[in-house]
Amino acid sequence: MWGRGWMLVNHRAPNQSMMWRVSQKNKKQVTKEPTPPPSILYAAILASLQSLVAIVFGAFLMVRDFTGAENDSMVTSTSTASHVGTGTAIFIFIIFGFVIASSWAMTRGKRWGRGAIVLVEFILGASSFQMMTGGSILLGIVTLVSAILTVFLIFGVKSSGEWFALNY
Repeated sequence: MWGRGWMLVNHRAPNQSMMWRVSQKNKKQVTKEPTPPPSILYAAILASLQSLVAIVFGAFLMVRDFTGAENDSMVTSTSTASHVGTGTAIFIFIIFGFVIASSWAMTRGKRWGRGAIVLVEFILGASSFQMMTGGSILLGIVTLVSAILTVFLIFGVKSSGEWFALNY
């Protein structure tokens, strides 16, 4: 008799319990991905663009190796010298491919996304000084400004810090 009254008031399927409905509602709330502020999106886009440029450079190095182009700046007596560009390209693909994945993860509120991006930005910032002293002043300035801007968007904007505090 109690079960019949419950079914009349419940208005649900006989197999659904109250806990199931509550858990499904909470599951939707928990699995919904957080929406990042624009500063985080812009930082992720900048890091992805930097990574794409590096990956294109890695592809260029591989093409040079496969076509047998000479590199006068490298002096070596080993037979593996013709594969230095390919090895460098593979390294670039791994590192900057991970940064693209980190950019995507950061916009989804994952903890590991921000760290990889910040580390690469510091490396790019230091590399920009090497570019400038090596004669590529404009390229060095663009690299430095993009690295500083990305770090600023991640740490310097108030909404970014608040969003990270809520999602981490």
